[in-house]
Amino acid sequence: MQRQEPPEAIESYRSALDLVTGRPFNYTNTGRASFGWVDFEHQATTWEGRIAGVAKAFTELCLDNDQPDVAIATLRRLLQAAPLNGGVVAALMRVHIATGDRSAADHLYQEHAAALDQADLGDPDDDVVQLRLDLGGGGPP
Repeated sequence: MQRQEPPEAIESYRSALDLVTGRPFNYTNTGRASFGWVDFEHQATTWEGRIAGVAKAFTELCLDNDQPDVAIATLRRLLQAAPLNGGVVAALMRVHIATGDRSAADHLYQEHAAALDQADLGDPDDDVVQLRLDLGGGGPP
């Protein structure tokens, strides 16, 4: 994708992210005996990190080429597949901030922090917190 012109690269990234239709690994607790290797080898975390990396590159490319609406639509859908992933949340917050929609960025932060709290997963990632600070909204609630 690095050798493609921006319009083609944006489409390639979008097409790749469209392949993400749910969590990379999803199974019931009863399936844990068969699929425990996923947790043991941290495969879910690894793949979510890769997805977030592509989302970040896609976001930057969209913003650089004045296509924030393309990024917003794709990232919102992607967030449904990886709702607790700070990288995806940060990418979407960046687009909202870049387009001047500070309330959407703050709302996204609030939802993300609440979801992490409900899942007992701690505070948002440092990148997400820094974006919130950039909004003037303070740190974690």
